Amino acid sequence: MHWRSVPRRCRLRNAPRRPKQPRRVGRNPKRALTKYAQFVKANLPKYSQLPNRERLAAVAKLWKQQQQQQQQQQRQRQQPQKKRV
Repeated sequence: MHWRSVPRRCRLRNAPRRPKQPRRVGRNPKRALTKYAQFVKANLPKYSQLPNRERLAAVAKLWKQQQQQQQQQQRQRQQPQKKRV
């Protein structure tokens, strides 16, 4: 008999109950934090006066600004320097 052919109440009553696995609290200790996660963790206290959503938005904006600055610096390094003669 297919399980869908049985009424739902019967299925739930007759289903074997197994104890739920306890949830893992925290993150996997083997996995390192990403650069962004480290940045957020370090910069959240700067915006403690803001509500949570605005605080996260401010940290994300700061991250984007820093990434753009780093990209511009890398581009400038990659461009060959023109020598004036």
